[in-house]
Amino acid sequence: MLPNQLTLVGNIEEMICNIYKTDKLTNIAGMDQKYLIKGKNIYAWQGKLLEKSRRLNPEFDFLKCFDECLFCSDEVMYFTVPNPRNLTGKSGFI
Repeated sequence: MLPNQLTLVGNIEEMICNIYKTDKLTNIAGMDQKYLIKGKNIYAWQGKLLEKSRRLNPEFDFLKCFDECLFCSDEVMYFTVPNPRNLTGKSGFI
């Protein structure tokens, strides 16, 4: 990437972070990646759930499913932030 392109990408990322803060948006992991929801550690909770779930359905990969939920949460939050293309009524990725 050229320096001016890096600056542009940095500006867009900064704009997105400001929107997160202004609109109080967060993902499942939390913006600080502490994995706390209302003070409860979701990794600890998920571990207890995995124990019980594996006994009921040992073939299903619950850990992979949980990781995919975390990833999707990040992506949904990122791509639903208003950006100039969305604000003009034209959908598209940044």
